Amino acid sequence: MKRFLSVVAVIAFLALPIAGRAQLVNGYLNASVTMRAGPSPEYPPIVFLPYDTWVSVQGCLNGWEWCDVIANGYRGWIPGNYILYDYQGAPVLLPYYGPRIGIPIIVFSIGTYWGAHYRHRPFYRDRYRWYRRPPPIARPPAPPHRPPGGWARPPRPPIAGHRPPGSHRPRPRPPANVPRPPANIPRPPANAPRPQPRGSARAPAHERRRGPPPSSG
Repeated sequence: MKRFLSVVAVIAFLALPIAGRAQLVNGYLNASVTMRAGPSPEYPPIVFLPYDTWVSVQGCLNGWEWCDVIANGYRGWIPGNYILYDYQGAPVLLPYYGPRIGIPIIVFSIGTYWGAHYRHRPFYRDRYRWYRRPPPIARPPAPPHRPPGGWARPPRPPIAGHRPPGSHRPRPRPPANVPRPPANIPRPPANAPRPQPRGSARAPAHERRRGPPPSSG
């Protein structure tokens, strides 16, 4: 029965468009974890994800031990038992409820996966070394202990392009009764004499040509 559900999940996943796969399942982390470039702690780290981070699950390996997720704009693999999902009003560990939630079973191909998501990463330059000897799929670490009060559901992240209430501030409008300057302001004639600053007045040209006054002695 479990194998049948896995096959059905894979078929349903492949039938979805790319945009639908990106928002397939939304879960959140029950502990901080490092996203990896593959389903093993030996793969290069991608980003550190803190507790309560929302993740979009793209699919999991058989057994739901490792899952391919998108979180905070990053793509990579994290242990499935670090992902909680709301099922019938209560948070549950993803590996135990994967078939009921409808999470698809996928496979990991390092060449295809890295070529699609990690071309800009420094470790992509050494991809052929990783291709020749890829780390084996390892068992994920044990799930974190359940807190005494149970896991709390974090607030959902804001939707892209949507502003939270109170963030739509109206633009300020100018006052209605602002006096405007007159449109037709008279301009002075082009050949009008320019006023001279005080203390800099000069004598007329015909007086400046004359020599000094004759001496009285």
